[in-house]
Amino acid sequence: MLKCVGGLLGPRCARPRARQGAPLHGSHAIDQRAVAARHGRNEIDQLAVAPQHGRQVIEQRVVGAALGRPLGAPEARLRRVARSTGTTHASPLRLACVIIAATALLAAGGRAEDEHEHEDEHEHAHDDAPTARVATLERFGVTLATVGPGIVDPGLELPGEIRPDATRTAHVAARFAGVVRAVHARAGETVRTGDVLAVVESQSLAPYELRAPFDGVVVNALSTPGEIADPATAAFVVADLSTVWAEISVYQKHLGHVRPGQRVRIAAGYDVADAEGTVSYVSPTLDETTRTATARAALPNPDGRWRPGMFVTAYVLDPLEVAIAVPTSALQRSGDDTVVFVVDGNVFRPQPVTLGRVGLTTAEVTAGLAPGARIAAAGSFLVKAELGKGADAGHAH
Repeated sequence: MLKCVGGLLGPRCARPRARQGAPLHGSHAIDQRAVAARHGRNEIDQLAVAPQHGRQVIEQRVVGAALGRPLGAPEARLRRVARSTGTTHASPLRLACVIIAATALLAAGGRAEDEHEHEDEHEHAHDDAPTARVATLERFGVTLATVGPGIVDPGLELPGEIRPDATRTAHVAARFAGVVRAVHARAGETVRTGDVLAVVESQSLAPYELRAPFDGVVVNALSTPGEIADPATAAFVVADLSTVWAEISVYQKHLGHVRPGQRVRIAAGYDVADAEGTVSYVSPTLDETTRTATARAALPNPDGRWRPGMFVTAYVLDPLEVAIAVPTSALQRSGDDTVVFVVDGNVFRPQPVTLGRVGLTTAEVTAGLAPGARIAAAGSFLVKAELGKGADAGHAH
């Protein structure tokens, strides 16, 4: 700073002298810079030490925060990465790389443990899967069958009616006109050959008896005491019902599919067991009213369950040989699939199949089964129920 004073020759300006012993402003600044340099060096030293300390703190905090798990494989890898990266004199950029690598390792470890837990859950669910043991279900009535070639019996469904065997039905009438004096048989009664059915008194002859021509049942009794016995009218109808006829109505369009010698299955429903017979006759003419022909099959009837007049359904069978056939009792539905239950070790396993022609008792399998496989035949519904019971219990759990 210049200091000016007045004089004769004008003002004089001079720079003031510094006081003795006062430090120069410049040297003071230099000293401050020196101190700052030393301070900066200390800060740099601290920064050099900080990465190593920060590595340890970060490592401890990251490992400790790993979902509360004890030190495991991911954390051990973290320590090895930290040591291998040489973070003793690391820069902040290098330290950031270590942190990113540590985070990736922990994430990978978490995914690995999640996958391991998922596998454990899957194995546990597999252990809890419903099973149907072969030996147990066999004790409850399930039977086994071996898959192989067979005959499929798709049937033509036709209406029919049970009739008495005409060759074993007798219409008993009086030999001569007269008056019925006594009746010894009623409708529905079982008679033996030679049993007296009634006594007729003739005006020109002595009284005579009407007798049963063979063993059978009195289907109809038309005589009462005091009536006139007419030789032109049957007084009794006796039929042997140990064999009956199933008379089947065959429509014109089906005449080519029904012929003598074919097997036929007769079903009446109402808890009456089905029966099988053979077509023995097909009428050569059609009924003028119904425009149907009549096919006939004889059915054994030892227990009398087939009563004349019953309406029935007749399945005229048309056998077909196939490479793989299974009983229809082996087929079950599972969702949208048709399945059979295959023996797999000591348990049953559901096997989806594709069907061809399906008959009354057997069905053709075109895909899903190989010859020689063992399957649940009769009682397969028990296997389905057992597997379903286990599945329901698993869902509830």
